[in-house]
Amino acid sequence: MRQRFSSLVATVTVFAVAIASVQVLPAAAAPSAQTPPRSDCLVDLQAQVSPAVLLLGETADVTLRASARCAMSAPLHLVLVLGQPATMAGEPIVQLKTATKVIISSLDLTSNPSTSVGLVAFQSTARTFCALTNDEARLMACAGKLDARGGRAIDRGITEGLKVLADGRNGPGDGVAPNEVMMVVADGANEAGCDPVMSAARRAKGQGVLVVAVNIGAGDMQCMVACASSARYAFLIENAGQLVNVFAKLRESLAPAALRRLTIVETLPANMAYIDGSANPPADVSGDKKTLTWEYQNVSEAGVTLSYAIRPLAPGYRAVSLGAWAEFADPRGLLGRAAFPIPHVSVFGQSAGPPLIERIAPLGEIQAAEWADLGGR
Repeated sequence: MRQRFSSLVATVTVFAVAIASVQVLPAAAAPSAQTPPRSDCLVDLQAQVSPAVLLLGETADVTLRASARCAMSAPLHLVLVLGQPATMAGEPIVQLKTATKVIISSLDLTSNPSTSVGLVAFQSTARTFCALTNDEARLMACAGKLDARGGRAIDRGITEGLKVLADGRNGPGDGVAPNEVMMVVADGANEAGCDPVMSAARRAKGQGVLVVAVNIGAGDMQCMVACASSARYAFLIENAGQLVNVFAKLRESLAPAALRRLTIVETLPANMAYIDGSANPPADVSGDKKTLTWEYQNVSEAGVTLSYAIRPLAPGYRAVSLGAWAEFADPRGLLGRAAFPIPHVSVFGQSAGPPLIERIAPLGEIQAAEWADLGGR
């Protein structure tokens, strides 16, 4: 039976792809004065399942891709919030200065006039060394002023960094909201505990700022993870020199943003089981394991790709989803929503019934005896 099934599968495409290119149009006005403007970005949504033909009990991988093209991209506003407590005296502060200068240089500010960088340093207090600027020479001079002494008030550094970003929001014009990123670098636990840090980070994240948290050596890593926008934006490094490697990993998040925010929600039907832990990147999974949610900030034109695995629970020609949605905010803060296409799988097993043979028969000749051997009685 398995040999005959294999020969059948050979006549059928081993994966199914569905693509939708959607323009999010303004909603119908009724009345227009009460209808908020909608994003006019062009959204490309794709969904794929592989394999598209399988036996009951086998699993399949579902892949979703989302990208967008908008009339304009958001400028990048990056603020580096750097700890310089007494514990970093000597070689550590030298490494921090060097890494900061390498990061500034790697941004190629001359060729990227829409990118601005600010620099905040904190000890027991925090102060702005450089407001947001595109002037590389000025930023290099600010980085050279880092000096290790005093305590460690991470929360005050975040608060000061948020002021720098807030001051820069008046510049872009055309109603375009900047892509705001705050990189917080500390070498240990906050001197006033984690609660003030979490409170300051919540304020930043609540304003749409992508918070990247970097912990050098020993410290309260759990607090830094809670401080970051998500666990994938929290990093533990052995020394300040490795900050350059962290920044390299973030470059995709720092590209001109086509979307400020993107949420993808997938809902599975009752006859599809989610395979625990299969979501890549990790998703927020509902208690009944039927709804998966991914959150992104500052999405470039390249878009995002995510995947997860399912196991069909019934034979037949089955939709793998009840409907996946992409909800987003564009660089101007305008909102949009679009639906992914829904791919299907053909599942062989007991009591597959006529609907399945009706769909597969055109793809290859199936004799009644062969169909019976496949469990189609």
